[in-house]
Amino acid sequence: MRIVLLLSAVATLGACAFGQTYNYSNAPVTLQGLSATGSIAVGVQDRRSYILSGNKQEKFVGLMRGGFGNPFDVNTPSGGPLAIDIRDALVASLRTKNATVVPVVIHPSETPERAKETLLATKAHRLVLVRMNEWKSDTYMNMALLYDVSLEVMDDKGNVLATNALKGRDNLGTQLISQEATATNAFASKMSLLFENDKIIAALR
Repeated sequence: MRIVLLLSAVATLGACAFGQTYNYSNAPVTLQGLSATGSIAVGVQDRRSYILSGNKQEKFVGLMRGGFGNPFDVNTPSGGPLAIDIRDALVASLRTKNATVVPVVIHPSETPERAKETLLATKAHRLVLVRMNEWKSDTYMNMALLYDVSLEVMDDKGNVLATNALKGRDNLGTQLISQEATATNAFASKMSLLFENDKIIAALR
């Protein structure tokens, strides 16, 4: 009986792990203390090593492990790039601050110079570039979040006014109800930390 129950649990975990999606575009990012008076161009560049190598697609969000620990990819629900979902969440949040926000697409392979040119072409008052060197969740019994993100705020000439960065691996605990909610809430918290920095806030004014 114990063997039967174990195999049943393994099968259930495998079924739950397959085909999972997380929607970051609706994440509740709150940017406390931030206000903006002019236009802001926002781009997010996916620089994750496994994206650049072609080992994973841009829609890759993380891993969900089955009963034997075998990994299944978690993707964006749209099948579009994770960078676009993250950008859209940031754009929505910045618009609540009465900013005129211009969404920009920055491709993973673009050089730093080309990424800056893409932002400059919008002629926005401020340019925001977020780079993801790492971002994925990894869920088995517990959920881990691995992240390495940087933020640059530039003026309309491309001069860097302020930077900030976050890097780490967080244990988000056991996820029995909604892995998606846990992942997106953790994302919202990290983005808030990235932007809620005195130099970043001053640069965006």
